[in-house]
Amino acid sequence: MLLLSNIQKHYHHFLALDIPEIKFEKGLSWIKGTNGSGKTTLFKIISGIAPFKGEIILNPNISCKKKPQQYRLFTNYAPAEPVYPTFLTGNDLLDFYISCKNGNAAQVKMLCDIFNMHEYIKNPVGTYSSGMLKKFSIACTFIGNPKIIVLDEPLITLDEPSANNLYDLIKETLTKEVAVLISSHQKVNLSFFEKCNDYLVGNKTVLQLTS
Repeated sequence: MLLLSNIQKHYHHFLALDIPEIKFEKGLSWIKGTNGSGKTTLFKIISGIAPFKGEIILNPNISCKKKPQQYRLFTNYAPAEPVYPTFLTGNDLLDFYISCKNGNAAQVKMLCDIFNMHEYIKNPVGTYSSGMLKKFSIACTFIGNPKIIVLDEPLITLDEPSANNLYDLIKETLTKEVAVLISSHQKVNLSFFEKCNDYLVGNKTVLQLTS
């Protein structure tokens, strides 16, 4: 579904990632690694927001570099520490996501219901707690018709009910032709999922451990 070929990412003279080839199929993949191992760098590259050497192809032939707008339409990313313009309301940003990702109001209402966001969604995001902001960022990741969903440390600041709601949402999403990529230093309740592919990120490589 998602093929990475000859990927290299440098920070000045430091080679942060060197990936000859790796393919992510539909389903759930858990990206593991210590702090500084390159997980977030990998996710930013996959999401099309960080420059890199090499090529990424979304099945069947959508190139991250040659067709960036189309590629990003189908690739949604929730960062570990989301940051938004503090003066915009949640509704302002949701309208933006709807327009960019070809989403719809019914989809947004469903996500607001799942993460209990109706009480604060009209307020500026600068007033949100870290937990509220995290739920909002994750909800935005499911807007539209994504083929790739990238969740960097999604459990940070989430309470247990919200985490369980996220698991259920991911499980429902996995019934479609979607690849979900997760990184987490916290314990992920994998009993919610029938299958999960594990990947290890090192300073210079990404290795598939199991499939």
